[in-house]
Amino acid sequence: MSRKSDRENLMKMIYEMEINGDFSIEEYGRFVENVPEKEPGIYFEKLYEVISEHKEDIDSQINSHSRKWKTSRMASVDLAILRVAAAEILYIKEIPDSVSINEAVGLAKKYGTDKSSKFINGLLGGLVDGEKA
Repeated sequence: MSRKSDRENLMKMIYEMEINGDFSIEEYGRFVENVPEKEPGIYFEKLYEVISEHKEDIDSQINSHSRKWKTSRMASVDLAILRVAAAEILYIKEIPDSVSINEAVGLAKKYGTDKSSKFINGLLGGLVDGEKA
């Protein structure tokens, strides 16, 4: 499975976990068992580990770079996309920040609202540049 597919599947799982309020390893196992495509790849697992270990810091970083919306008020799909991209930007150094942002914007266009891609692009750009979006 490609990194692109792994990102998209991870975003879906993080979204489900957020909706269900359950970020447990059991929920991870249920999702992985039901992935409609091939089994999630190594990159899916690596990103999940980063998010599960650093979720509080990732959310804190998202909150500190957002002027108007805190994670508690964000649309769940936007938050899931942001968590995946922020995890890459903050903890996976071999992926260029611009790739993480572009992939997140693509997911926002596919799954979010009309305003999601602009919001996510601005917030992640601020995260990379150290500015508020």
